[in-house]
Amino acid sequence: PDPSARRELARRALRENLNTRQIQKEVIRYKAAHKIVPDQPVPKLAAQRGRLYTYRLAEAVTPLAKGNVFVDCGFRDWYPAKCALKSLTKDTIVETVVSGGSFEAVKSGRAEKDLYTYRAIVKELVDADTPWAEIDLGLGGVTLQKLRLRGIDAPEISTAAGRRAKRFVEKLLKPCPFIIVKTYKDQSDKYDRYLVDVYFLAGETDASKVAAHGELLNQRLLDEKLVVRYRE
Repeated sequence: PDPSARRELARRALRENLNTRQIQKEVIRYKAAHKIVPDQPVPKLAAQRGRLYTYRLAEAVTPLAKGNVFVDCGFRDWYPAKCALKSLTKDTIVETVVSGGSFEAVKSGRAEKDLYTYRAIVKELVDADTPWAEIDLGLGGVTLQKLRLRGIDAPEISTAAGRRAKRFVEKLLKPCPFIIVKTYKDQSDKYDRYLVDVYFLAGETDASKVAAHGELLNQRLLDEKLVVRYRE
């Protein structure tokens, strides 16, 4: 069903002088790798759009910091709360605002669905669904994380299908100055990679616009039939 896969196989057949039986085997191998079922509808992911730099307050329970209030940035990163926040209770949602030329966190009316949404730069793409990303946590914090795109499963990078899917993502993200990462607290896979939704918008430099209107990379890969649905 994939035109680019057909073209690649046609070129290979000419280059390697494959016979009909060999071509049939390659088609079967490709379909098995992609778990292709004829006329199967493309699944739609249920995804949320968060608001940039929205946090929850947390109270430390470790002996050295017990009772102190921290700003929980996700990814197991906590930052000490400033005086204005220490009077608030844990689980209070806060956001960053511009103050004196820098940013500080204040109490917010935002919702839980807005949490853990950040601007990020892809540093390396392991395969189509596994990026290493440098994530701007706000409040002066940055974290480097190996992430996993939520809800999908890409072919192994050792296969032609896996390499094709990776090239597609690289080409798609090349004109994007950054991506928006939306993760879900305490959701990671068996390799302890945080599960994320990734939004992108070619050429857009306003992070809030990408967060609000960017295309969901996870779904685009499903639509292109380069990956399959994966349920955690």
